[in-house]
Amino acid sequence: MIAQLVLKFCFVLFLTKSVAASPAFHASDFAATVQAAPANIINIPPRQPPVRSAVLATRNDIELLAEGTDSAATQQLDDATNQLTKRGKYSKGTCWIHLWESLACGPGDRHELYARLNLKDNRGKKIAHPKNGANGGKGRRIDQKFYEVRSELPYVLLIQGHDKDDYVQFEYGGHSWTTNTKGKSGQKHPYCNTGAYDPKPYHGRCHFSPETRVRQMDCYFPC
Repeated sequence: MIAQLVLKFCFVLFLTKSVAASPAFHASDFAATVQAAPANIINIPPRQPPVRSAVLATRNDIELLAEGTDSAATQQLDDATNQLTKRGKYSKGTCWIHLWESLACGPGDRHELYARLNLKDNRGKKIAHPKNGANGGKGRRIDQKFYEVRSELPYVLLIQGHDKDDYVQFEYGGHSWTTNTKGKSGQKHPYCNTGAYDPKPYHGRCHFSPETRVRQMDCYFPC
């Protein structure tokens, strides 16, 4: 009898300890899970805003210079108004252009300007082969748009005639000058020596004397 009572007491004591221990175990388990869960959320990388340089590059459709770009050199390239051409062999220094400008009479007594030319490098070597025989030997038309002279030089030489103000404009690389630009041998800037028309033009010449007038000029520029 006493043995049975002791056995029952031990069984009840075992059940009491098991029930008491079980909630503590689950509570600690839950606490560990709660602490571990935020770690996974924190490790997710946040969404980054657009890179500032990308926004600047597209704002107002303005092209910005890349970091490390030489802005001065870029500006010089932007200021050059003519094109690059296939570079040939030529002597660098001062190039010389001899030009025959023809003042002709077109339909309705309108003036037309044409040009024939020779282009030589610093040593006097001919470095261009323009179509001087075009338009009945007058050369290329120069008063409607720029006449593009391609040669052994790295840039295209541009020529345009202006009848109203009586001058011819030249552009090469970063240089721009006219037949009115004066100078002398040895200087580093472009200049021209320009002769007079023959025969001498006068007002109403196309109506009374429509023959073609020609004047010659020598122009020098760094190349």
